[in-house]
Amino acid sequence: MPAERRPGYDHEWFDYSALADRRRPGSGVAVVPIILLELYEDPLPEGWPQPSSTAGGLDRAFPNISRVSMREYGHRVGIFRLLDALERHGVRPTIAIDAMTAEGYPWLVQRLVDAGADWIAHGISVTRPIGSHLTAEEERAYVTETIERLAACGIETNGWLGPEYGESERTPGVLAAAGMEYVFDWTGDEQFVDFHVDTGRLTGFPLSADLDDQTTLANRMAEPAAYGQHLVDAATELAIDDGRGARVLSFCVRPWLTGQPFRVGVFDHFVDAVVDIDGATLTHWTDAAASLQTEPLQKATTR
Repeated sequence: MPAERRPGYDHEWFDYSALADRRRPGSGVAVVPIILLELYEDPLPEGWPQPSSTAGGLDRAFPNISRVSMREYGHRVGIFRLLDALERHGVRPTIAIDAMTAEGYPWLVQRLVDAGADWIAHGISVTRPIGSHLTAEEERAYVTETIERLAACGIETNGWLGPEYGESERTPGVLAAAGMEYVFDWTGDEQFVDFHVDTGRLTGFPLSADLDDQTTLANRMAEPAAYGQHLVDAATELAIDDGRGARVLSFCVRPWLTGQPFRVGVFDHFVDAVVDIDGATLTHWTDAAASLQTEPLQKATTR
């Protein structure tokens, strides 16, 4: 059947809203780095599409030692460099974690609990992304299974970020029905977006896919210093561009990528710079969500 052409979006999840016509509460910008902890299965699971955006690709003959072990570096080494940078400023880490990582690395989960991790559910594994290849029943089962497997590891959350930002045309409704209240996959705004769902409540949490470290450092092969400057420039601009309410600057970083010794200085420099930007607050995601719906964010960090 031909698509119906009409003004506005080709979906019913939320309405078009121009920034110039709205005023959200608060001011300044909440800066929320999201650390991704993902498990790359080897061999790849049968029947699951593998996104080409997965840096360097994973579709090689089993055993795929070099690429999988590079990801393993993040769980063994890189994550602690990122945590050190946040802990230096007294900021709780925002962690998006999939079920297979949580089950496979209990010591790491406990270390993150001790650090005050603010969790986001991130599917079963990065090699099992949601998409339209799933039936409605399969997708509901996938979301439920993720929530239950994470809960069994002591991880409770009402936020969802799909592996590789993957969704089907029905995902927001499935998430809301499962009790999720925030979704991070929709990157089309700098302020919260209210979804129309039949069951529960769902809010789109702003996320800059353009500042994803995989997109910038691996796919675009940007110089690390240039990436760091992009992050600082974005925070600076949003802090002064607050005439219509507070903004959010969140972006994904991967321990195996940004946590490398020759790149982590970029992250260190960024978090050091953000706390000195007037109007910018380095924080974790639930604090940003709560603060921006009630009152202006409080400057949170100490040096």
